Amino acid sequence: MDGMYKIKKSGYIKQSADTKRDARGGVGTYLTKLGPKESRETIAKNNYDGKSWERKMDKTDVAVEVKTTATKCDAKRDVYKHEGDIPNTEIQKYHIRDDKT
Repeated sequence: MDGMYKIKKSGYIKQSADTKRDARGGVGTYLTKLGPKESRETIAKNNYDGKSWERKMDKTDVAVEVKTTATKCDAKRDVYKHEGDIPNTEIQKYHIRDDKT
């Protein structure tokens, strides 16, 4: 849940800018339409392509519902890219998971 607190404190969801290790589709904020009812494993496998998804499970504790004009950027996964940061005013709701599945 550290990410949620950082988003609230900073006032925005920060875009990914490191195109060497992350942000394969270029600088932007990456999102998925997979909702909080999906398992943590399903979300992690989708969001973190490759072998690193297991180490990223802690990043699936909170789902953030946002209003955005993001466009699909990955043909194989449910991943969308929003140009720039997403301000807190565009956040509709935080969904906090109470399970570890």
